[in-house]
Amino acid sequence: FVGILEAQRSTSTDIVLLCEGITKHATVILKRLSRIFLESEDDPSRDSAIIYFIASVCACDAHLKDLVCSDNFLLLVFKMLQKMYTSCTGKTDALLDSAFCSAIRHADINQLESFGCYLISNDERATQSGAGVLHAASTLHTLRLALLATKGRGRRDALASTISAYWGTAVGMFQPFYQYQVESQQLSLDVWSSCMATGIDFFVILLEKSDVMVIKGRGIGLLLSHISELFSKEKGKTLSFVLPASLFSCCCAFLSACLKRHPKHVYGCVPSFFCVVRSCFLHLVNASVETKVDCKSFREKATEFTRLCEMLP
Repeated sequence: FVGILEAQRSTSTDIVLLCEGITKHATVILKRLSRIFLESEDDPSRDSAIIYFIASVCACDAHLKDLVCSDNFLLLVFKMLQKMYTSCTGKTDALLDSAFCSAIRHADINQLESFGCYLISNDERATQSGAGVLHAASTLHTLRLALLATKGRGRRDALASTISAYWGTAVGMFQPFYQYQVESQQLSLDVWSSCMATGIDFFVILLEKSDVMVIKGRGIGLLLSHISELFSKEKGKTLSFVLPASLFSCCCAFLSACLKRHPKHVYGCVPSFFCVVRSCFLHLVNASVETKVDCKSFREKATEFTRLCEMLP
C-alpha cells in the first residue's frame, strides 16, 4: 500500500498525513515483529513474512525516512541479520540484507559511529562468552554490506575505526577446516566454507575501498598466509578434502583483487602470493583424480583459476 503511495509521488496534505500515520503504527509493529523474530523459536513461514514486511517498509523510505534511519531500527535489523546468519549456519537473506543497506544509507555519521561502537562492544561480549566463528562471520557480513551501502568520505571514515578494531578478529577467523573439528565447536564443511567465504568477500571489498582502510604490503602478506592455510590438511591424512567451489572462487577473487588494486604491494610478498596460487593449483590437481569428482564444480574452479592465471604478469 505504501508502495502505491510512493509511485504516485504526491505531496498532497492527505497523503502526507496518511504516511505519517503509517509511520507511527509501523514503528510499533516493527518493534513487536522484531521481538518475535529475535526471541521466539524459528518458524520459516513466520520469519519470512516478518522479513518481507520490514524489507517493504525500507523500500518505501521516502515518506518513512525518520523510521528507517533511526538508531533503534538499524540495531533491530542488524540483530535480525545476525540471528539469521548464525541460526541458518552461514546463510543470508537478500531481503534482510537490502533492509539493512537501506538503513545504513539513511544513517548519519553519528549513527554510524554509534553502530560501530555497538559492534565492537558486542564482539567483546561474544568473545568472553565463547561465541564461535559464525558470530565473527556474521559481523564481517554486516560490515561488508555497510561498506557497499555507505557513500561519502565522512561516512566511510565513521566505519574505518570499527574495521580497524575488528581487524585482528577477522584475520584470526581464517583457520583450516580440521581446526574447527574440536569438541567445543564442530562445523560441517558447508558451514565452515560459508564462513570463510564471507570473510574473504569482506577483505575483497576492503581492498577495493582503499579510502576506508589502506592495507599495506605486510597486511596483504598476512592475509595471504592465512588464506593459504585454508587448503592445508590434518597431519596423517593422505588426501585433502575437496574445497567447495564457492570458497575456491573467493580465494581466486582475493588474489585477483590484490593484482588489480595493489600490484606494488604484491611484489613485496611474492612468496605468500604464489603459495596461495600453488595451493589452488594443487587443489585442482587433487580434485581431478578424485573418483567421485563433481564435474560441474571442477569446471567452475578451473574457469576461475584460468582467469586468475591470465592476470599474472
